[in-house]
Amino acid sequence: SQSMRVLWISHSSTPGQLQCWDNQGHSSRYLSHPRAVPALAYNEFEASNFFQGRPPSPGYQHEVLVQGLQPGRTY
Repeated sequence: SQSMRVLWISHSSTPGQLQCWDNQGHSSRYLSHPRAVPALAYNEFEASNFFQGRPPSPGYQHEVLVQGLQPGRTY
């Protein structure tokens, strides 16, 4: 495969950036496409017992697809 998908979770809905360099000094920059992840929300018990009823937002999953990777190169 000549691509890889990178995922991360943050509290920000602002697109994140991923920058890669290969062993020849070439760089590429990718912007994530954040989306809310309601499945990560705290349940009612956790919200009331650990956050006084005001838990943090469940967060956003960021994803970028890094393409054009070459076998045998270090990134």
